[in-house]
Amino acid sequence: MRAISVGVLVRGDEVLLEAYPANDRHAEFLRAPGGGIDFGESAEEALRREFAEELDATLEHVRPLAVTENIFDGAGARGHEIVHVYAVESADLAGLPSGDRLAVRDSHTTVGWYDLAALRRGGVSVYPVGVLDLLG
Repeated sequence: MRAISVGVLVRGDEVLLEAYPANDRHAEFLRAPGGGIDFGESAEEALRREFAEELDATLEHVRPLAVTENIFDGAGARGHEIVHVYAVESADLAGLPSGDRLAVRDSHTTVGWYDLAALRRGGVSVYPVGVLDLLG
């Protein structure tokens, strides 16, 4: 089991998400950006660190939304995450044009803006489960 912290950044009718391409272990999916919480680190500290390290972005406003669980099967093993979900604002990311993708450092993933209405219609899985419901 691991604890992670993710940030949901909304701009109008779009949400910033990290795209994980399909591979031999899982189908394509989207997840709110963030990452693991280190021992002795608060969930908010981890979130700010992850955005700085992975996206070179500062978070101006951070507000807790929920704590959820993500239980999944992948790579031949069961996974279990406790997910701290925050609403965030970042001037560094707000200006990313729709349609552009920003590479996540030290990863094979990218972040970009996704249309909320299209995501709610389905087609691609969005994690953590229920995160779109937190956006109203």
